[in-house]
Amino acid sequence: MGQRRAAGRRLAAPEFRASYLDDSPRNPPGGLRMKPTKLIALLILLASPASTLAQGSGSQPRQPQPYGHDTPPSFEVTRSFVGRILDIHTDSHTLVVEDKNGKKVQFSVDEHTEFKADKKTELAGRKNLKLDDFQKDQLVKVTIRSSDSKVIEVRLEREKT
Repeated sequence: MGQRRAAGRRLAAPEFRASYLDDSPRNPPGGLRMKPTKLIALLILLASPASTLAQGSGSQPRQPQPYGHDTPPSFEVTRSFVGRILDIHTDSHTLVVEDKNGKKVQFSVDEHTEFKADKKTELAGRKNLKLDDFQKDQLVKVTIRSSDSKVIEVRLEREKT
């Protein structure tokens, strides 16, 4: 059954083989021939990571921006320190805070430091808080930027009961 007869001649059965190689006259035996659509898809796939980097996905350092009430700060790595206020020096713009383990830390604040208060505290709902508004023995959370230890925020926290 593997052979057929046609016009008096015997023909060999057609050969079927799975191959990615195209042995056409345009492509010599053993050469690799790719369809144009697959080639275009491959080129797009290889070019997409380069275009993503060119769109500013972190390939270049971000320009420093001033932050305050009008512009949001860029992403920053921060640390927090929670404790009670031991001393406030408004003339030198410093604040001494002691945590629950007895560790005392002095923080310097400047004009960019934000002062806030949680709900259900004596300063809740007030805008434009200043260092003068805080008092000794209040529970605060001081947020500092890790890169330069600059105080970003002092927040009066609600007492946990």
